[in-house]
Amino acid sequence: MASIIITGGNAGIGYYMTRQFLEDGHCVAVLDVSTDRLEPLELEYDGSLVICAGDAADEADVARCLMKVKGLWGGVDIAIHNACVCVFASFDKTSEADLKRVHEVNFGGAVNLARWALPIMKRQKYGRLCFVSSGVGVTGMDGLSAYASSKGAIEALARCLRLECAGTGVSVHLLHPPLTRTASSSPLPVPPQVMAEPEKVGRALARRIESNSFVITTGIGQRLMVGLAYHLPGRIGGLMSSMTKRAESSSAALRPTAERRAKAKPFSKAEQSRSADN
Repeated sequence: MASIIITGGNAGIGYYMTRQFLEDGHCVAVLDVSTDRLEPLELEYDGSLVICAGDAADEADVARCLMKVKGLWGGVDIAIHNACVCVFASFDKTSEADLKRVHEVNFGGAVNLARWALPIMKRQKYGRLCFVSSGVGVTGMDGLSAYASSKGAIEALARCLRLECAGTGVSVHLLHPPLTRTASSSPLPVPPQVMAEPEKVGRALARRIESNSFVITTGIGQRLMVGLAYHLPGRIGGLMSSMTKRAESSSAALRPTAERRAKAKPFSKAEQSRSADN
C-alpha cells in the first residue's frame, strides 16, 4: 500500500488514476479546485481518500495538503502533478492573464509539488515524483504556445530533478498520455472520436506508475509516438499543426451549412408525416 498525492484529480485522467489507485488498495490525497466528483469516492473509500480543496498554483495549498498526508500516513510515496490549464490561441491572441494562468498551474504547480514533496521523500530515502507532460511540450504546436511552453518547462524540470535526486532513493518521471478527451483538450479543433477515453488512459497510467522508465506511457503504441516526438520534434510538430489546421478549416466550412439548417423553416405536421412515411 502506497501513500499518493495527485493534483487535478476531480475529473479526466486524474480522476480515473485516483479511482484505480483506490481500487488497488492505496491511500490517495487529491488536491483540486473542484471536488464534486470526489465526494462520493470519499464515502466509498473511507479513510483511504483525502480531499484537499485548493489550487496547485498556490504553494500554500500544496504545502497544506502534503503536510496533511504526512501527518495521516507518515510520509509520501508517490507525488503526481496532473493539474493543467490549456488555451488554444496563437501567441498574439493569448492574453497576458491566460498565459500567466497556464504557466502558474502547469509549471508552477509542478514546482510547488516538487518543492514540498522532495524534502519528505529524501528524508525517507525513497519516493517517486511524477509530472504529467505532453508531446507538444517536446514538438511545439501552432496555437498552443502557452500550453506547450509550460509542458516544455516541465520536461526540463523533470530532467534536472532526475539528475539532482540521483543516489537519494527518489526517482523522477514524466507521464506521457495520448491526446485525451478532457476539459483541457476541448479547445482543440480535433474530432472527439480520435481522442482517447480518459478512463482508459488514467487507469493505464495508474497501473504503470511504478515503472522504472523515466518516461511512462499508456502502452507500446504511445511509447512509439513519444519516441518519434523526441527524435523528430520539428517534423512531428509541423505534421500535428497541419492536421489541426485542416480540421479547423473543415469545421469552419461545415459551420454555415449547419447554421442554414438550424434557421430553416420547420416542417408542418403533415410534411413531417409524409417524410416519416418515405
